[in-house]
Amino acid sequence: MPALPETAFQLKGGCFCSAIRYTISIPELEARPKIPNDPKKEIFPPNKVSERLPMITLDHCTSCRRIGGTIIESWFICPQAWVQFTLQNRCATGNPASASPDDSVKPTMMEYLMPDREMQEKTYLTYFSSSEDVNCTFCGKCGTHLTYYCSDPPAAIPPSRLHWGPYFDVAGGTLDREFLEMEGYRPNRYGWAEDGIPWVKRLLREGERSLIEWLMIRVVIWRVTLLLRHRRTGDMSWFCSKSHESRSTRVMGLTHLKIMYSYKHLEVVLSKQESDRRPGLSVPLDDLLV
Repeated sequence: MPALPETAFQLKGGCFCSAIRYTISIPELEARPKIPNDPKKEIFPPNKVSERLPMITLDHCTSCRRIGGTIIESWFICPQAWVQFTLQNRCATGNPASASPDDSVKPTMMEYLMPDREMQEKTYLTYFSSSEDVNCTFCGKCGTHLTYYCSDPPAAIPPSRLHWGPYFDVAGGTLDREFLEMEGYRPNRYGWAEDGIPWVKRLLREGERSLIEWLMIRVVIWRVTLLLRHRRTGDMSWFCSKSHESRSTRVMGLTHLKIMYSYKHLEVVLSKQESDRRPGLSVPLDDLLV
């Protein structure tokens, strides 16, 4: 599996309008702190590169989803010492990308992560405290959400992360496209999966096809629910495939439903109990979606 370079390299990114830019300078492999093992959160088994920072995550956290305005957030987590921000001065004119040094501000990391009033008045940097110890920074000009920083005291930091030193999260979507497309750049961890939206988690596991199949399942559940409500003692031949020789199936007392499906075909199994393995109905998809 392709991995990020083992030699030192840089990543660059910023907000939509370029009033806030940053450079991440990643050192050679041996200088990158190790990430503690957590198989339940690993997307794939770590290799000698991905077992070290940066940690690239897919975060299902409800707060991060709402603050970022996205169905799922991706974070690039790294030591603060790797990153330098450059902020456009509010008094500057013209394209921020071509601004002179006099038109820009290079804050320290703490000046950036927890900007005071002077910094916010001087530049387009602003922030929102989503909780007592958490600061999320934004561009006040275009609205881009850029970073997440938790100012927990050292005693609150997991012992397995103390050797990282001060660290923070950069919103992965703010990296320039060329770096998102570089060989080896990919998420390696999940976060807060219990907060995830079911169809989003399914989409990540199974791809776009899962959206079509999930719709198919919902249609089947709806049709079978109608059947059980209104035809409990009647004939369900209207529900069967026209190719079936048997035109009648009794549904008295049936309480459980199982669905086995593939892209072209659905099989519905009705039974008296969940473990019942009696033969079910094989229903062509076209007969359900009429």
